[in-house]
Amino acid sequence: MYYMLIYRQSTDIFYTFAFRKLSNRMKRIVISILICGVALLCNAQRVKVKNFELEPFIGATVATSDLPNYNNEIGPALGFEFRWNLKELPLDIGAQLYIGSAVYNGKNIGYDDDLSCRTFASTAFIDYNFKKGTKISPFIGLGLSANTYNIVEGDYDYSNSDDNNGIGICPRVGIVFLNHLRATLTGHFGSKIYNTVGFTIGYSFGAGKKISQNKY
Repeated sequence: MYYMLIYRQSTDIFYTFAFRKLSNRMKRIVISILICGVALLCNAQRVKVKNFELEPFIGATVATSDLPNYNNEIGPALGFEFRWNLKELPLDIGAQLYIGSAVYNGKNIGYDDDLSCRTFASTAFIDYNFKKGTKISPFIGLGLSANTYNIVEGDYDYSNSDDNNGIGICPRVGIVFLNHLRATLTGHFGSKIYNTVGFTIGYSFGAGKKISQNKY
């Protein structure tokens, strides 16, 4: 009951702060994820794993916004994440630093055809892990990010400023292989021209099953 109370309070915090900046569609998505998370806790496995992990990762993004006169292109993504695995629950809480870009190629818009919109995000994540500590462990998670936005190449008329800040929501799904290799699909949604979906590959240092030490 104690862990359930902590989980409920954590999701309430995500709900309160994230919803101030989200559209109605994103609100419905977040609510659905939270409901699924509560249901999944009813079948939580009690697998003992190591408490802390550190994961550097690298990958690619695709811009999700449909801008007039622009084609969406593939951009870079990289960062690292520190995670704490909760005892006796298939949940982990993560703190992530991320840099990624939404990249566009212009069509007949003048002398500067490329547009690169970079996001630097500090994100708090909570994940539900299926079969935590086994050779193949899927997971699903949700994050709330504090973002700094910057147009590093090109110009966009609808942007109020080349540099600005905002709050973002980051749903993600993925699979952990052999307790260390982590493949993740993450959405970074905050400001329109910076929104992306990205795929990353990371390696988790310190992950795996906790070695039992019997005391006689």
